[in-house]
Amino acid sequence: MSDDVGDAADEQAPVTASYVSTAEILERESRLLARRQLARPGFWRSFVRRRVAAAVLVVAVIVVLTVATDGVTAAGAVRGTVFMLVALAVLTALDVWLTRRRVLRAHRAVTTRGCPPGTVVSASYSPSEFTFGLPGHRIVLETSSFASGLHEDRLLHLEQVDGAQWVVPDELLGPDGLGVVRSVLGERLVER
Repeated sequence: MSDDVGDAADEQAPVTASYVSTAEILERESRLLARRQLARPGFWRSFVRRRVAAAVLVVAVIVVLTVATDGVTAAGAVRGTVFMLVALAVLTALDVWLTRRRVLRAHRAVTTRGCPPGTVVSASYSPSEFTFGLPGHRIVLETSSFASGLHEDRLLHLEQVDGAQWVVPDELLGPDGLGVVRSVLGERLVER
């Protein structure tokens, strides 16, 4: 019986915390997720390829029209090309702005749907697993599944080996949760 008591004493008691979800916290979470998605390698690759292809097509069409039409001068072709490329640049800038807004709006909808303002959320942190409780369900994450972590702007972003992502606000980490995360992730945790 004394061995059982000794084993239980060796195991660290989980650190617990809870908070009530607010619109401000959800906005911070949404912005972090949007920034991370927009910064992923390859996110803008197809966007840039399409714009470069459109610019090449514009120049090619103007060159073909200049050669095929007797009334178009070289100066007129250059002015037309410059005008079309400037218009394309303005439309591209607008499209970048709209894409950023769409991504943020999508993350805002997902985070709000998952944990609406006023929801009581609880958490338990131990070296082997992190448990998050919401009304009606519980999520248990094994700490061995974490590939990396980022702590910035009072948010902890955890990424699992399979690519799943979790955002935990400092309000849910409580005073001791980040210490457990540091001990579990070690060098895989980046703090800014």
